[in-house]
Amino acid sequence: MFLKGTLNNEIEIGPSKFITDIEVEEIKSHNMQIDSIDMLIKSPWIMVKGTKYKPKMVLALNIQENELPKFCIIEQIFLYNNKYVIFKCSELETIMFDEHIFSYEVKVENSYQFVYHHMLPSFIPNNINILPNGYKYVTLRSSI
Repeated sequence: MFLKGTLNNEIEIGPSKFITDIEVEEIKSHNMQIDSIDMLIKSPWIMVKGTKYKPKMVLALNIQENELPKFCIIEQIFLYNNKYVIFKCSELETIMFDEHIFSYEVKVENSYQFVYHHMLPSFIPNNINILPNGYKYVTLRSSI
């Protein structure tokens, strides 16, 4: 990779799984551009340019200056047309930034959305930690 001077553009994908009609309709109902369901596959993990994504990882969805970032947890991973990575994510509400533990306090919302990988403001997945008191915190792996 270093000899080439660039990152690998290929997408590596785990073992494919069948997609139900309910999942297809769910994806289409969220305004995702799916022309042919034959080109849509589901996988337990995917690697894009050397970064591996799996369910339960946290992604940054929205980074606005002077506002708290918006996060989501990956629930399912799809690949469309061997080119477009789509994540089904549970949305997280960001409560506050805790300077003591340098993490964002979040809580899980009862909603989800579908997100294209190439539309993410940051491609680096983050960590979520649950403290003994039940509070959830997202710790960033890099600055956003």
